Amino acid sequence: MANEIIFPRSEAMGGPQKMTIPCDAGEVSDGYHTFNELYEHRHLLFCALSQMADLRREPPYVWKSRNHWIEGKLEPVWPGWFLAGIDLGSGMITYHLPNECWDLFRGIERETPPLHDGHTSQDVIERLKGWLEE
Repeated sequence: MANEIIFPRSEAMGGPQKMTIPCDAGEVSDGYHTFNELYEHRHLLFCALSQMADLRREPPYVWKSRNHWIEGKLEPVWPGWFLAGIDLGSGMITYHLPNECWDLFRGIERETPPLHDGHTSQDVIERLKGWLEE
C-alpha cells in the first residue's frame, strides 16, 4: 500500500514536502524506531502518567471515554480506540488510545467526555512543558 508522508521544512526551503512511499507508513523508520513503535511508546507513557495523577480531584482529573465530540456532536470513537484525557490545571491534554490500553489508563470512565477546549498538538506540548516546569 502507498502512503503520503509530509516532511516538515522551513518556508525558506519551500515549506512542507510531500512524498508517496510504497509501504505502510507505520513501518517507516528513522533508523532506530518505526512510527508504530513511537506511537506505542506515546500510548504507554500517557497510561503511565495517568497512574501518577490524582483521581480524587473534581471534576475528574483523569478520565477516559468511548465517545468523543465531533463538530459539537457526541459520537462513538472509531472502532478499536477510546479517548483519554488529563486536566493539568493549565488545560486539558487528550489522546486517542487503542483499546488494548483501556485497563492500563487509570481514568474515571465517562459516557460523556468533557467538551474539547480546542487544544492542538502544539498546545499539548506547551501544556506538558508548563506542567513539568511547575
